[in-house]
Amino acid sequence: MQKMNKPGEKNHEILQLQQSVDNNIMRYLREKEGGDWPPPRIESTYSDFPEPLDRFLQSVDVMTMFGAYYFILGPLISFMVVSGDLTKEKELRLRQGLTVVGVS
Repeated sequence: MQKMNKPGEKNHEILQLQQSVDNNIMRYLREKEGGDWPPPRIESTYSDFPEPLDRFLQSVDVMTMFGAYYFILGPLISFMVVSGDLTKEKELRLRQGLTVVGVS
């Protein structure tokens, strides 16, 4: 599994194509202006981002360790909301008020 903070892999062919297109655009613009100087060239190098050593969380998969807890969140939140509504109803004595009025 790929690390979350690691950038994606570079496609070397695409980078060479981009550099070639940029160089040809500069050559075309030089020829369009009629210059007799040599065309400018872009020569680039690239390297990967440095990665810090992962000493503490080496080979740790958070979803494997704690993913099952997310399955209980839906019923747990529903239970908390329903029990909160029931508690509020009992505190305000809404059912007794409705029976006094004659609704239930």
